Amino acid sequence: LKQRCLLYFTGQKRMARNILRNVVSGYLARDPQVLQTVRDLKASAVEAKEALDAQDIDGFARGLARYWELKKRIDPGSSNAPIEALLRSVEAETQAALQPGAGGGGFIFLLAKSRAAAERIRRRFEAAPPNAHARFFDFGVDQQGLKVTVL
Repeated sequence: LKQRCLLYFTGQKRMARNILRNVVSGYLARDPQVLQTVRDLKASAVEAKEALDAQDIDGFARGLARYWELKKRIDPGSSNAPIEALLRSVEAETQAALQPGAGGGGFIFLLAKSRAAAERIRRRFEAAPPNAHARFFDFGVDQQGLKVTVL
């Protein structure tokens, strides 16, 4: 799985406060569609985590894809044309993709269909980055979770 995951900084940051304002205002207004989407986001995250725990990569990919669609439903501004164009350019090579967090940080997470597909995506983006700031980041999944100590 690790060899199929890519974290790419697109260099295209947006203001997360606008995204959060739209989402929070819908939530506080108790908009039924927003509330249902929030419930669906929670369920989707749990399903993706359970698939990951079971080492079910296909299930994990379905969870990621569902989560991304739900994020865009709750706030269509969580993505933009340049990000969607980047994702479309590699969709034949990816099993799932999303913008982590609120979406304002400019990162995309890609789950490639194979290790070879991940390598092709990396070569393609490195050969023709969308701007001078775009680059890949190494990352890992913390197996222990948050650990707090008091000194």
